[in-house]
Amino acid sequence: MLAVVGWLWPQMFGLWSSGSVTTTDPIDAISQCGGQWWLQWVVFCGIFEANEWRHKQSGNDYPFFDPFKLYVE
Repeated sequence: MLAVVGWLWPQMFGLWSSGSVTTTDPIDAISQCGGQWWLQWVVFCGIFEANEWRHKQSGNDYPFFDPFKLYVE
């Protein structure tokens, strides 16, 4: 669902003034992003994946991953 927003936003409202991406085509924009942005994205996703793996290894009784402790016991 969020990908639809990322696809439509540049077409309707234009680009952010970052300077590194110069096209509204999302496929071309992927190749225009620098390596530091991809590294940040991989690290961000890796943090969530590592926490989920730790949760599964701990054997908690929670039915889902709950990093903010919102599940009421």
